[in-house]
Amino acid sequence: IDRLDALEIDPRREADAYIADVKERIREVASPRMLKEVEREVDVARVSPGAEEAALFDRFARLMPLAGDDYDRVIFDTAPTGHTLRLLGLPEAMEGWVAGLVARRRKLASLGRMWRNVAGAVAGVEGEESADPVLEALERRQARFRAA
Repeated sequence: IDRLDALEIDPRREADAYIADVKERIREVASPRMLKEVEREVDVARVSPGAEEAALFDRFARLMPLAGDDYDRVIFDTAPTGHTLRLLGLPEAMEGWVAGLVARRRKLASLGRMWRNVAGAVAGVEGEESADPVLEALERRQARFRAA
């Protein structure tokens, strides 16, 4: 059949890859003294209910833009009903979760700027703005979830 493709995604492997990616991103931004604790929390999240579904949803969100206009329909053949219902509810749940993370990160950045300005004024040095790779990654993920 013309223009018919199939892709099977292994949920466990996808969740493991997702967690490995999260850990790699954390290593880039976390302080060394916090790293072990943060990685432990990520490992706990890996075995929590819905972790595989969240990883699958992230994969779907990355795949959908690649389909472009090449397909009239994209069909997801999923596991039994319980898994499917959780998967269908994930876009809103993930969007809300990431939106909360973005809001907290922005507030933290604002407090950091305020602190640097106060500290700079006391020291006679002007505070400097710098890019926030964590916030940028969260905003990219938020946009991907909205598009999916």
